[in-house]
Amino acid sequence: MKKVFISVLISIIIFVLSTVVACTVQSDSNKQTPDVLDTTPEITSPVDTGLDGTPDNSSVGPTGAATPTENIPKGTDNTQSTPGNTGMSTPTPTPKPTPKPTAKPTPTPVSKDPTVTFSKNGGVYKTRFDLTLTADNGYTIYYTTDGSDPRTSTTKKTYTSAITISQSMGQHAGPLTVATSSALGFPVPSSQIIGTVVKAYAVKGNLKTPVVTNSYFVSSSLVATYDMPIVSISTKKEDFTTKTGIYVTVMQNPYDTKERIVGYVEFFDETGTKQTGQYIQISMNGNGSLANHMKSMRLYFKKDADPSVDGNPGKLKYDIFQGAARDTYGNIIDSFDRILLRNSGNDCPHTMIRDAFMQKASASMNVDYLEARPVLVFVNGEFWGMYNARERYDDKYFNAHYGILEDNIAILEAPTPLKPNNGKYEVNEGNPGDEKPWEELIKYATSHNLAIQEYFDYVASQVDLDSLVDHFIANMYFANTDWPGNNVKVWRNKNENDPSGFDTKWRFLIQDMDYGCGFGASVSTDMFRHTLASSAGAVVVRLFNACLKNPQFKQDFYDRFMYVLDNIYTEEKLISIIDSMAAERKSGIAITAQRWSGGGLSTSNFNSGVEGLRSFVRQRGAYVKTHMRTYLNISTKEITVNYQENIGTVSFNGEKIESGFTTTFDTGEKIKITVGIKSGYSFVGIGVTTADGAQKLYTDTTITLSPVSRTTITVLAKKKNLTTTPKIVTGPKNVYYLTANGNLYAWGDNSKYQSGMVTNSILKKALIASNVIDVATSQGGNSSAEPYVLILTDDGTVYSFGSNSYGQLGRSGDPNVMLPVVLPDVNSKVKAVSCGLDHTLILFENGELYGVGNNTYGQLGPKNVGSHLSSFVKIADNVTTMSAARRHTLFISNGKAYGLGDNRWYKLAATSTAYYSTPVEMHSNARAVIAGEHSSFIIDNNNDLYYIGWRNVSNFNSGAGDGKLHKIMSNVKSVSMQEDHALIVTMDNKCYGWGLNTYSQTAPGSTAIQTNPYLLGSDIIEAGAGAWFSVMLEADGDIVIWGKNTSAISGTGIASERLSKLTLGAAQFK
Repeated sequence: MKKVFISVLISIIIFVLSTVVACTVQSDSNKQTPDVLDTTPEITSPVDTGLDGTPDNSSVGPTGAATPTENIPKGTDNTQSTPGNTGMSTPTPTPKPTPKPTAKPTPTPVSKDPTVTFSKNGGVYKTRFDLTLTADNGYTIYYTTDGSDPRTSTTKKTYTSAITISQSMGQHAGPLTVATSSALGFPVPSSQIIGTVVKAYAVKGNLKTPVVTNSYFVSSSLVATYDMPIVSISTKKEDFTTKTGIYVTVMQNPYDTKERIVGYVEFFDETGTKQTGQYIQISMNGNGSLANHMKSMRLYFKKDADPSVDGNPGKLKYDIFQGAARDTYGNIIDSFDRILLRNSGNDCPHTMIRDAFMQKASASMNVDYLEARPVLVFVNGEFWGMYNARERYDDKYFNAHYGILEDNIAILEAPTPLKPNNGKYEVNEGNPGDEKPWEELIKYATSHNLAIQEYFDYVASQVDLDSLVDHFIANMYFANTDWPGNNVKVWRNKNENDPSGFDTKWRFLIQDMDYGCGFGASVSTDMFRHTLASSAGAVVVRLFNACLKNPQFKQDFYDRFMYVLDNIYTEEKLISIIDSMAAERKSGIAITAQRWSGGGLSTSNFNSGVEGLRSFVRQRGAYVKTHMRTYLNISTKEITVNYQENIGTVSFNGEKIESGFTTTFDTGEKIKITVGIKSGYSFVGIGVTTADGAQKLYTDTTITLSPVSRTTITVLAKKKNLTTTPKIVTGPKNVYYLTANGNLYAWGDNSKYQSGMVTNSILKKALIASNVIDVATSQGGNSSAEPYVLILTDDGTVYSFGSNSYGQLGRSGDPNVMLPVVLPDVNSKVKAVSCGLDHTLILFENGELYGVGNNTYGQLGPKNVGSHLSSFVKIADNVTTMSAARRHTLFISNGKAYGLGDNRWYKLAATSTAYYSTPVEMHSNARAVIAGEHSSFIIDNNNDLYYIGWRNVSNFNSGAGDGKLHKIMSNVKSVSMQEDHALIVTMDNKCYGWGLNTYSQTAPGSTAIQTNPYLLGSDIIEAGAGAWFSVMLEADGDIVIWGKNTSAISGTGIASERLSKLTLGAAQFK
């Protein structure tokens, strides 16, 4: 018994001692939990000088250890059935998940092998501190703080005492930044956020520990101000930024395979807590966008990223996208083989979200897309910019998203822009020969008439048509003009026996859409012509055009596009995504712009760029619908009702409706319109305009119709006894006539729906509005301009319609419909309106002048010069009259004439100043101003007419103007000028022509230029100069028109090259 007792006692002692030893080992790891973060930012500027406070972490990750943290990988369930097609005619969008909070990392067990232990884990701290390093007895610790590997670095130091980790904000530019700027000729930033990267290992004889890496940032505002993850990369300086480094040499061969270097990366969540770290390989990413100062990078997560390191994790096991990246079955993807740190491509100096936004907006479409999240990137501790962390398309992406074995994935891509657009697609992932089935498919589709169902069915068996259609819809809606000859990838599972059970059809994705959403083309760009006609040789377009021969596919494409426009790409949904993504990145723009000074990025560029995205999506849908119907020649059964809501009420089949109401109708359906007119107004009629541009005016307040084509209904009424000054307004291809009783007529080109009605390209003479006291249309543009119109009604309401490429309509909604402008809050009625090429002027009766739209040359003043304004800005006070033209603004204030905007060709002043964003005085005794394309007219109080602009007044040579005012003639009442010819009306009602005479628009005969004013007619009260045509209004109400007639300015709907003088009798205008 005694022996047994002693044996038991010894066992107990051993157990207790082992427990104590274990506890001692754990306490020696020196884990320290940072204090709770005070989330109130102490300062908001990027420069932080405060050194007081507590650590900036609210929780702690694993301490520095030889093996980085690894979460348990999640398996993929490959037993589920292959997801079916959504179907183009009855699509069911897949809802995307709401991002979840970043998960806490799984603690790493204490290593049993010798290692260097850090007293604090890498992270963001609010105050400076001393970092201590410890190792087992007999080991000497070596470390670096410049990102280099202490095993090989010439800058390594022997650890003898604590390392001071100090302030990160507001430091001088770091050595890596200076070296990069020197090698590439970029400006060196005046200050920089710089963290400290500590790498350490220990040596004892022939024994060496692994290198342990931790990055530290000391700032009281870094986390609270920027609220986004941090990615800290460390690598050998010589491999990255010297004259042979990848960041410097990549543009020597931007389209070649990118060189890789070895590095180490750490990820910190939005609280500044370290989540993981591991060795990686790094390459540059992109092609043409690598010319930007701030370049994209690609991170490869591989076990053998550094062959000299054992135990390196293979995948990145950190859910950087907060649960937003999901596989086809809805499971969260939280481990990655590749991550892009993208500079936003060609959009880099602008919004930083353009491509990411368009892909996010397409998340529920039948195409693959890449998730994105903004991150702050540091290289060797030096702030490198705010990047978009993105997924990357490769075999590993499709394995993660679909469960298909990597060896069974084939990815093809269109050749680089250096090769012909119709070149053969190249294998991006897979094996030589994987492109053959694709090439055979294209050959089959283009050599067979797919209107024959048997042939079409074979193509449908090889291609996921839902994916093909949505690929086209996304790129066409967003007007991505760097497609389809470029930026096309197709992929498939090439093994029908793959364990995933996935089929072998070719599918499509969207990528690199940087040129979309207004970057490479305007909001009104017709992508049907760009894609299906101009790019018909591109491989994917050849396939699509072949499919369009099948009537059912054509209809399905149309139906799917309409569904997407009405349910997915809606203004409300898209602007919500824009606002959310912009808010996430807003705090990082200023410090990124400061880091890459000279790169073009700025807070103002960001703000205006984001507003440009909003403006694009507000307008794009209406243009796309019109372009699609026209190109596909699909007769649309829609009806729109326009009216001024202050005049009364309108009912559609018994239901009261708002102006701009649009609906569809069935063939043979009867539609009843009932009008109720307010007291004080008189009913004019109901205009019914059909798709052929013809109008019928009904005089009853109740009508019943059976429309057969696209129809616009205009309800017309005006204030009783209204009188106004008659006016002729001409655009490049249009005529507008405002009668003395407030009726507004229009005719001519209607390809941009500048009549407020949706018709074919020509509008016959039609009554488009009543109760009007002023009208304006685009001025200073040539025949290819995109016109718009403003009308001012008697009650002070301004309506707009037509092109809205720069927000010049002053409102959102369908640009093709006559809708009210959102006016600035001014305690005064509107006095007059004026249209430039794409900027709008509104003059109030109290003398305040406001503008909206394009401000590229400062024509609206100093705000957002070089961009555009989507809401009205005040330009001047005490204004009596004004005029807008192509890129400049003229106005009179306190009797003096002033100019704003473009001064090329000296149309404002005889100076070398390219543009004026503050008013420049032009004349001290002015009565009227009239702006032309590259010219300006001023009429003084003596009724003398002066010209200043790019034409020499003596011989009318172009570009020979001298910037001085030249008197043209006296006794002048008004002048109109477009396409370098002017019509001048004198105080005694005579009309003279002056300038170019290509179509005899300024004088009879074949004289090319009329350098002296030529008398065209007497008893003329108004005149308008269009693009090579002229219009005169006689005192008896007759209108005389002549000149170029290719847009049917005759009013008859019949176009011709030249029109001799034609009189439209006053009786035609009631």
